[in-house]
Amino acid sequence: DQHRARFGGVVRDPPRNPPRDGAACAAPQCTPAPRAAIPARQSRRRPPRPGYLARVDPRTAAAALTRIADLLELRGDNPFKTRAYHTAARALAALDADDLAPLLTDGTLAAVPGLGPGTLAVVADLVATGESRLLAQLEADTPAGLAELLRVPGLGTGKIFQLYQTLG
Repeated sequence: DQHRARFGGVVRDPPRNPPRDGAACAAPQCTPAPRAAIPARQSRRRPPRPGYLARVDPRTAAAALTRIADLLELRGDNPFKTRAYHTAARALAALDADDLAPLLTDGTLAAVPGLGPGTLAVVADLVATGESRLLAQLEADTPAGLAELLRVPGLGTGKIFQLYQTLG
């Protein structure tokens, strides 16, 4: 037996890694088993419980609204709509609160200047589920690689949209 000869006749646990000297051990214990295909997960998150309100701080909601505004601008959407999302993001970032759920339930958030019905619906979705369906839809509809161009210094959403229209 090649495994016994290699280790001097002493039966030990087989090595975890193949030998480094180039001589491969042909024993069945030394050859790794083929890996089974791992099924892809659809979503790691469970659906929220009824009545559950996620703890969402204003900075997280502002980041989501800014991302929505950028993706809308990349698509060439209405500039007033993108400006409304940017304005709402600034208004949320200026709030001095740790959690938006109590502000949303008691109606205080609806009275904040800069938050309209559309942006308030996105914040309500964030608080209710922990993620925004609009943001997920926009990210799914945005062509691959287009959103990553936002990270390039000197390229704004307007230039990226022009490049996309010109180059296709």
